[in-house]
Amino acid sequence: MDILEGLNEAQRRAVTETEGYVRVLAGAGSGKTRALARRFAYLVNELGITPDSILCVTFTNKSAAEMSRRIRALTGGGCGGYISTFHGFCVSVLKEDSAAVNYPKSFLVLDNADIDAMLRAVYEERGLTLRDMTFADARDMIEMRKNKYEPFYYLDLISMTPEALAQKYAEAAEPADVIFYGYLCRQKNASALITMTSSILCFTYFPKTTKSG
Repeated sequence: MDILEGLNEAQRRAVTETEGYVRVLAGAGSGKTRALARRFAYLVNELGITPDSILCVTFTNKSAAEMSRRIRALTGGGCGGYISTFHGFCVSVLKEDSAAVNYPKSFLVLDNADIDAMLRAVYEERGLTLRDMTFADARDMIEMRKNKYEPFYYLDLISMTPEALAQKYAEAAEPADVIFYGYLCRQKNASALITMTSSILCFTYFPKTTKSG
């Protein structure tokens, strides 16, 4: 099969352009999966790029499976490229170096329901109610503190013992601090990372060096 067969001009450019970064803006039903699969095959069949050198990621398991099926058909079935969801790829990266941050390879990946269960335990333990902060607001607050106000929170999460982190939680007085450190305590005890509601794994790549004193 001709890799470029049935493609319009814009799709052909997306498939064959190889110099520098290539950004393609396309809406639903515009042939994104077709173009990406053909691009993968073009790199392998026409340019001799080894499949193992190519990372191909998408949003859903269904899309990843379809992408893999099409690529195998185009490349003769021997594709060894990494074709996955964003979520699956990020999990594999984290598992590869999880020991660097004292996390087991069997760490948990939490969704919003799991986080709410943790928050519920914190609220009951410290006498908080939804009048202090709803679970949705608490999740937003936690992410805001992690991403904006305390971006190096993970250094404490890595270096502090569960007991030390529990002490920090016990000493917290303001509801936001109670919720934040209560959540971190439970996250550390569960060796857990979290996902976002978009189903893309939200993670921080932890450097192998730790904060010096």
